[in-house]
Amino acid sequence: MPEDPEVKIWWHRIQRWIANEFKRTEKNPLGYVPTLEQGNPDFASNFHDLARSKKKPWEYLVNQGLSPGPIHVSVRGKCLAIAAGHHCVAFNFGLEANVVQMSKGDFQLILAGDGPGPNDNKAKAERLRSFQMPKQFIEPGSSDSKRLVNIFAAFVSGDTVFAICDFARLVRMHIISSPTMWTENDLNPNSQHWALIWSKYPDGPDCIFEPQAWSANLDLWRSAMLAHKPGYLTSMVETMASNRSLSFGGFGRHLANDFLFLQAIHPGTPAHIVCSDDGLYQRFKNAIPPYMQVWISEDFFNTCGIIPNSLNPFAFNTTSNNNYTSAHIRVFRRKLARVPAGLYDLYSSLGLLDPDHVIGEKYTMMWKKCDTSFKWMPVTYYAKPLDGYTIIQAQPPEGYVIGPVKEIADIKESGYQTAIGPAQFRESLSNMHNFSKAYDELPKGGRPRKEHTNRRGRPRNPNTKKNLQKEHQALIKPMFSAPPAFASTSAASSSAASSSVASISSAAVSEDEDDEDDTEEITKSNKRRAI
Repeated sequence: MPEDPEVKIWWHRIQRWIANEFKRTEKNPLGYVPTLEQGNPDFASNFHDLARSKKKPWEYLVNQGLSPGPIHVSVRGKCLAIAAGHHCVAFNFGLEANVVQMSKGDFQLILAGDGPGPNDNKAKAERLRSFQMPKQFIEPGSSDSKRLVNIFAAFVSGDTVFAICDFARLVRMHIISSPTMWTENDLNPNSQHWALIWSKYPDGPDCIFEPQAWSANLDLWRSAMLAHKPGYLTSMVETMASNRSLSFGGFGRHLANDFLFLQAIHPGTPAHIVCSDDGLYQRFKNAIPPYMQVWISEDFFNTCGIIPNSLNPFAFNTTSNNNYTSAHIRVFRRKLARVPAGLYDLYSSLGLLDPDHVIGEKYTMMWKKCDTSFKWMPVTYYAKPLDGYTIIQAQPPEGYVIGPVKEIADIKESGYQTAIGPAQFRESLSNMHNFSKAYDELPKGGRPRKEHTNRRGRPRNPNTKKNLQKEHQALIKPMFSAPPAFASTSAASSSAASSSVASISSAAVSEDEDDEDDTEEITKSNKRRAI
């Protein structure tokens, strides 16, 4: 499921495009939400849209042309809201949904391939619909899988389209229609409409954009855990990833596991233990904003939010994928974790790397400080009921949530199975090179032409044997050496610790080193109708 990093990238791309258009034209770009066959002003109702929408609350959206208006975008946790004209759409992205920027010509080319969906039931397939991926958007030497595109919404402005695609068909949309045009202020946290926009898919306040509301929410969660309200025995990784308390907006399974790793907290720690120690809770709370700040940093956008310089809107983003996998996935779906020296020393001082130690008991053994800048450590994966990843080797005490230990493949070995990161969505991942056949499909004779897009930046490397070898080696090269075995020593620093979990200061470690009805029921508020 897309988490804070992926959604923040989509938000940033649209924000940047709006700013660039304003700089170019000195006007706010106008856009509209079209039906999936065509849009304003040459409107003609689509038969399949009308058939599925008959007598539904959203029928008015597909049986008439929609007026263009200024485009605005906002984000809250794992949800995104885009407004154009009289309509604002809040998106819950489910498992596979993503935002793809393309030209209007490419968009219309895709729509021309409208056909029945892949369902074995012919009646359902006729209703669900899919678009055949145009041949020019299928990269040579890529996956052999059948290529279909499911587009659930799109925002059109001039020659630019932002399309919401979802292979899994689990995206959910809450459409709020207004008698007046939506403004930038309407999508601001201080707006009277802010709560309505996110009412269907609440993820809680964003710790970066709504710090006071977020802080109050987190403190309320702590009070509930100390009072042994429902959830106080729930593991911390489940507490953060499920976000039932609306205190951990933007977190999912990936971020929850990695954040707990950076805080030297076992993912199976019951929530009430983190809340019961004033110092521990404060360190835990203070560490969240700096961690989430990474996903709106220029460095993150410049390394992981880049768009391939290609004429293919579904080109696989090799650079973004490599950067994200290498820098921003710590223990989640990893075999080994790169542990900075300061964090390694914290784990050692608490006895968390000693398999004979019990988490939470006083640790008096001598331990050796890390004598390198980092160490590679094996990651233990606990299957459900925990579904958590950790480098902790000490024994969890009674009351901790655990599960059977299982071997897993490292995330770099996932192939065409969608995983984590802004490049890991089915439509573009299918265009990753299949090296078992990519070499055989190289163009014969002469040097291949570079692809020129008239965009700023270096053209994308053409498919050559040398470039394929470089890409292949980056994918399969060993990323670690053998991890050290735990050893206590009398010739090293010593520490006594009794806390069951701990946090490292931000100075030492930071992130830098099928429901067929896809639209919700109608609601009414402030004279705005929402579906």
